[in-house]
Amino acid sequence: NQRNKAATALSNIGFVFYDRGNLKEAENYFLESLDLCKKIDFKMGCATALNNLGSVYLKQQKTNEALSTYKECLKIAEEMKNVYGIATSLNNIGNTLIAQKKFDEAFPYIEKSITLKEKAGIASALAASYNSLGRINIEKNLPQKAIDCYEKAILYNKGSAELEAKTISLMGLAKACKATGNFKKSAECLFQYCTLKDSLLSAEKIRSIDLAEGKYQNEKKQLQIDVLKKEELLQNEEIKMKNQEVSHQTTLRNTFLACFAVVLVLVFFVLRGNRQKQKANEMIRLQKIKVEEKQKEILDSIYYARRIQRTLITSEKYIGRKLRELNPSAPHSGNKK
Repeated sequence: NQRNKAATALSNIGFVFYDRGNLKEAENYFLESLDLCKKIDFKMGCATALNNLGSVYLKQQKTNEALSTYKECLKIAEEMKNVYGIATSLNNIGNTLIAQKKFDEAFPYIEKSITLKEKAGIASALAASYNSLGRINIEKNLPQKAIDCYEKAILYNKGSAELEAKTISLMGLAKACKATGNFKKSAECLFQYCTLKDSLLSAEKIRSIDLAEGKYQNEKKQLQIDVLKKEELLQNEEIKMKNQEVSHQTTLRNTFLACFAVVLVLVFFVLRGNRQKQKANEMIRLQKIKVEEKQKEILDSIYYARRIQRTLITSEKYIGRKLRELNPSAPHSGNKK
């Protein structure tokens, strides 16, 4: 996975700055690595970045920040069931509490770290834990226990390239031996410490040359990371544009369907209204025909009655005339004598 590699590269660049003493730049790279790891759910990368950040905070004497960072790292290691990660985080928490001079609180963390490392057979990491335990015993004025711890640390450091850890063991052992009155052993430890420090200084010069080469390689990696980030931004932008286009098309489709549905409803009501109007008009037409038929029947009856009446009136006049002709002496209707 390219993004996993990018996150790891950021952490590696941060470690180079840490190793050179540029803690601010180291912190920035570790934070950037952590942010990327969280985005891509790269838990191992998160644990590494948090562990490195804790080391930066501890060097900066920001012990509260270091403590919370190491505890977050421990939580991830426990979720992953990473024994080495758990043991390392416990030891780091213990060292932070030692820096805060909370020696009694630090002791169970260091002790649990040692137990886990011994069970898992992680001998190479035991030296750091025994150095921490030796420091606690020195601070609690338990020099003999401190001697035991530092001697174990030196034993576990044999054949190791961890010269810094060896110097810590030798200096701690020198202090513990002095506290018990064993000045000869204390002087021997100090002599070994100084010799080892000279070796460290020589190694530092060689490392400076390596760092120059490393800087070039890191800048090269940074360019690759920048390219990856730009590609990711372009991909995200393309996805965003596609999503917007899909959303726009969906909105248009839904709007069209809604308008079409409204038109269908309007057409339905218009057609139904026309049909009802046609039915009403037909009913009115039929009723009008019926009324006209009734009216015609009534008029026909009136005309018929009028004809009968006229016929009757004509017959009465005719009879009256005939009667007068037969009886001229008879009085005429309407004449007075």
